[in-house]
This record gives sequence, structure tokens and C-alpha cells, in this order.
Amino acid sequence: MEKKRASDAEKDPRLVAFGRRVAAARASARLTQAQVTQMLAEQNVTVPATAVAKIETGTRPTSVLELVGLSTVLNASVGELTGEADPSEVDTQRTEFARALWQVQSARADLITAAERYRQVREVMADAGAALALNESLDPEETELVKKRLGRALVGLPQDPVKVLRTAREGGERGQHPEAP
Repeated sequence: MEKKRASDAEKDPRLVAFGRRVAAARASARLTQAQVTQMLAEQNVTVPATAVAKIETGTRPTSVLELVGLSTVLNASVGELTGEADPSEVDTQRTEFARALWQVQSARADLITAAERYRQVREVMADAGAALALNESLDPEETELVKKRLGRALVGLPQDPVKVLRTAREGGERGQHPEAP
């Protein structure tokens, strides 16, 4: 039985359109068909040497594994290759993703900084609390030292830290929460 070539009229228009998008993505990536075949093989997607040419001309359908492999190798989304995604929409989504990733990384850095500042404040507050527990009160020099250390550790406390410690201590002696009426 002789193999017959599919004429353009016999080709599935969806495969032809897909093949054109694959060819355009390959050209954009500046890769040869042989390079694409090799890169697919490196991803454990083995195809015959002529497969990429046949895919690009619309004479060979692809498997899901090949589609995902092509997407990775050509740095194009599956939607771009299948025509399901508008390229400008994909660019917008990539930009939004990059922006969101930057925001997550920035928030992570802020969280690490805040955790370090919190640790420093706890250390200072523990020192001041220990001083209040040992002495009836902090002398003015110690009060200023606590304020100075807290000022370096955390910008802008809502109240005087020594006053907060004293109020807490006094409330504890009366058996109630310092903020209770």
C-alpha cells in the first residue's frame, strides 16, 4: 500500500493552524526543527526526526505530552499554540504574574524585616520588664535607655513603653487586665 500525501485540501484546518503557530513560535525562539526535536528528547518526549516538520505543515497531530513539551521548549503557553489564548492577553497575564510575584517577594522581605524588629522589641521589653520586676521603678537614666533602645528597634510606638510596663505591672497586682475598667 502506497502512502499518500495529504493535499492542503485534505488537511485538517485546525492542524494546519496549529502547525503555523508552532512554526511561528519556533522561529521566534530562533530554533531549528532539529533543535526542537533534541530539546523534546531531553524532556523525555521522543518524536521522530521528521515530526516537527510534519506538525508544522499540519500533517501530523500531536499528543498531549508533545504539546506540553513544545510549549516548554518554545516558551509559549499551550493556549498560544492551540489558538485558545489571545497573544496580547497572554502578555498581559505574564505582566500581571510578574507584578504579583514581585509583590509577594516584597511582602516576604517586609515580613522578614518586621519579624526581626519584633524580636528586637521583645528583647528590649523583656529587659525593661525584668528591671521593673527587680526594682520598684526604673530610674530616669534607665527609662531613657529603654526608650532609646526601643526607638532603634521599632519606629513609633503608640505609647511610652515604660508606662505600658508599669500599667501592666500595676494591673497584674490588682488581679485585673490593665485596660479593664
